[in-house]
Amino acid sequence: MTMAFVCAFEFGPGPIVWLYMGEIMNDKGLSIGAAVNWTLVLIISLFTPTLMDASDWGTFLMFGCFNVCGTIFIMLFMKETKGLKDEEVKNLYRKGGASVGNSEVKTTLID
Repeated sequence: MTMAFVCAFEFGPGPIVWLYMGEIMNDKGLSIGAAVNWTLVLIISLFTPTLMDASDWGTFLMFGCFNVCGTIFIMLFMKETKGLKDEEVKNLYRKGGASVGNSEVKTTLID
């Protein structure tokens, strides 16, 4: 069961968080992000069996709602950083995504 979870995590969007944090944060931000991530993983690991005993489908529904909310958040607020240099990414977040250098940067996937 654990191996199935690890395989699904690695082939899904799980590692993207670590890649994106590395592009947009400095060392202190990465440390805080990693600490928060591992703390939440511990909390979820401790309480999921209890939630599963109380309500099988309710637990999956709750996690499904979190995934939908996370997808909406990513589509609306996370900016594309593909092909940008470190300084351009920093400017993108400082300026709210207006422009970087000579090229216009789209701030959402909906644009």
